[in-house]
Amino acid sequence: VPVHLIEQPAPHLANGEELQLISVSASSRNDRALISITNLDLDVETTVQLGLRGRPVKDVRARVLTADKPHAHNSPEHPDAVVPVALDVAHQDGVLTTTLPRHSFATVELQLAG
Repeated sequence: VPVHLIEQPAPHLANGEELQLISVSASSRNDRALISITNLDLDVETTVQLGLRGRPVKDVRARVLTADKPHAHNSPEHPDAVVPVALDVAHQDGVLTTTLPRHSFATVELQLAG
């Protein structure tokens, strides 16, 4: 599914190479679309706007996976150190807007109109 990233932060220089801090992918099946968004910035949250094309959207649900520290992980002692939580997403006139926490991965599920 084509997804148009309206705004992109400046790339980060890592080991002499430019690294895009936001990545987006999308797929669809039947009446649902799933958008995955990653914010690789370790220090800054980022507001993302995605322009959607095609079928109208009836409902939007989103979750984000992040933690206080970039190296946080679940373990037997701390099984909930990193857990998905609800993410606020605004949907207006074919544009999704959300703010991704630093070092996070989000999924946005769209219920598409017939």
